[in-house]
Amino acid sequence: RVHGDRTPEEYLNKRVLIIGSANSACDIANDIANVASEVYLSCRNGLWLIPRYCNHQPFLHPINNRFTKYIANFLPGFVYDFYANATVNNIFNHKRFGLNPKRNLLDSQSIAVNDEIQHKIITKSVIIKGEILKFNSNRAFFDDGRELFIDDIILATGFAPTFNYLPLNLNASRLENRTYQWMFPIPLGCTPTLAYVGYVVTANALLPIAEMQARVVSSVFSGRTQLPSVQSMSTHFDTTHTRIMKKYGLNRPIVDSVFYMDELARMIGCMPSLLDMFLHDPTLWLTLLFSPAYPMAYRLHGHHSWSNARQSCLNAKHNLYSAYSRSSNDNYFIRFEFIKFCAFCSIVAIFFILIIIIF
Repeated sequence: RVHGDRTPEEYLNKRVLIIGSANSACDIANDIANVASEVYLSCRNGLWLIPRYCNHQPFLHPINNRFTKYIANFLPGFVYDFYANATVNNIFNHKRFGLNPKRNLLDSQSIAVNDEIQHKIITKSVIIKGEILKFNSNRAFFDDGRELFIDDIILATGFAPTFNYLPLNLNASRLENRTYQWMFPIPLGCTPTLAYVGYVVTANALLPIAEMQARVVSSVFSGRTQLPSVQSMSTHFDTTHTRIMKKYGLNRPIVDSVFYMDELARMIGCMPSLLDMFLHDPTLWLTLLFSPAYPMAYRLHGHHSWSNARQSCLNAKHNLYSAYSRSSNDNYFIRFEFIKFCAFCSIVAIFFILIIIIF
């Protein structure tokens, strides 16, 4: 039988094969491993497993901030890839347990955020398999030459959203169609009457991106913001599409949340000036530099600014952790980020001194 996930109990004492390599596949495997006799997870391109919480903070926080992104652009790509891969493998050795991701962590779309399935894999409650070559009756044949007898198959291979009510040349679900900033159909020109909000792929939270997209759409539709020429929008699409295909090998609207939100903020004039903050408000500068792209950072000035945006940015980490701690120290996080910044500056200074000595 081939079907979707329902309740774990219906797989009691059965041999189940799950096809997929993302959040849904891992969640399903984790649930039914408690009742099924055997659970196999087929990952054609391998799989990266990352925890929700690591090193005393949400796992994505040290990756999804401007400081890390700027450093990633400054360093050779292989250095940052090595750091990211090593960080995750230090938590769970992917190669040892057969996950074998085919792409680096930062270039892969085969990523699952899960805190429990690692233990199921270690104890063989969930067994990782490679690509499926074919099925024959109740047997599955894999690329390693082995075959398995299977009672049930669960497909967790994702879905393709469609907008059947739209003309084909404006339908964003057809990825060959061209959109500006993954929102505005280019065939509609500089005064569009249609926009897509939230139709992007990101490793981080989608709702802050959707909020920023909605602000851009309302600004364009109201006439406050003018889109560039059709030629400029087409060039932007070609450049972005080429970069995504080169990095991920996928024809999908994949965005880096920090840089993408910054780019949208510049369109409507609400991008915070880090240089101005460094000179006049270093505390806020440190916070924005070492923190994720908080939505309130784009409310500091510009249209629809918010008077409490600065204090909300400064309190963001404290608000995140205060629910788990009895202590309440607002300055701890700022001091910690400042120490990290000083450590980085020291490393950079030592590096340039060594370069000068050598040459």
